[in-house]
Amino acid sequence: MKKSLILTLAMVATLTTVNAQEHRHTHQTDSDQQTATDSTIVYNNMLSRTNNTWSINFLSIMSEPENKPSKCTGHSKNTMEVGAMDLFLGYAGIGKTEGFTQSPDGSLEFGFNFVRGHWSLNKRNTWGIENAFGVSWTRYRTEDNAVFLHDADNNLICTPWLDENDQKKNYSHERMTYVSWRAPLMLTHKNPKLKTGFSIGAEAEMRHHIRSRVKMNGEKRYDVLRHGMSVNHWGCNAIVKLTYHDVSLYGRYSLTPFFDSSHTKLQGTPFSIGLSLDLD
Repeated sequence: MKKSLILTLAMVATLTTVNAQEHRHTHQTDSDQQTATDSTIVYNNMLSRTNNTWSINFLSIMSEPENKPSKCTGHSKNTMEVGAMDLFLGYAGIGKTEGFTQSPDGSLEFGFNFVRGHWSLNKRNTWGIENAFGVSWTRYRTEDNAVFLHDADNNLICTPWLDENDQKKNYSHERMTYVSWRAPLMLTHKNPKLKTGFSIGAEAEMRHHIRSRVKMNGEKRYDVLRHGMSVNHWGCNAIVKLTYHDVSLYGRYSLTPFFDSSHTKLQGTPFSIGLSLDLD
């Protein structure tokens, strides 16, 4: 997992550097190579036009009526962007738990969006619809030396992990981890003068690589349960964001059951709160 996180951060840094170099709103003319009537219009890091010749950059695709940049916080009226953006890090919690107790220490989520679209609903581009697609990694810590495992009837339980002599095994750092693909759809409002805004909507989530993990002898990670964990792979979340410049405070709350009740009596409602940074 550490190698995966390092590779992810390296990709984010690389794409962000390229994105930053391309991010601009300019109207420029090269007098050495063009005639007096030739001009190039560049929108953000995506679409440019020289006379009647259109060019699309790698990172994004943008539509701008009348070929003029928008006056609203650096975004055109309709955009579809591709690249590392919306990096978020926050606390991951489980509320209304039954059958186990979560530890707030070390429970977190980390992720980023790599596709984002914005569609204006009015001429001033203050109201709009925003969608995105991204990936995140979530970890929940448990208390009382409890780990998620199957009992004799193959039902998911959370209890201390014992050996054949009913003695606690030598392990520490109990946790559940999983990867999520997320697709939020939100109604947004922006104030161009104050550079503030808010978003509210719903988010589809697909979970996979769900594991119960510990550290054996204080060092090596060990998967106690790797397959068949009774967690619903699909979920739906309510999500809200408060934005100032390129920083947002976000919160999400699960609207669907986290555990599969047909194979466990455990219950819990995931939620998270944290900060999101717009890297575009």
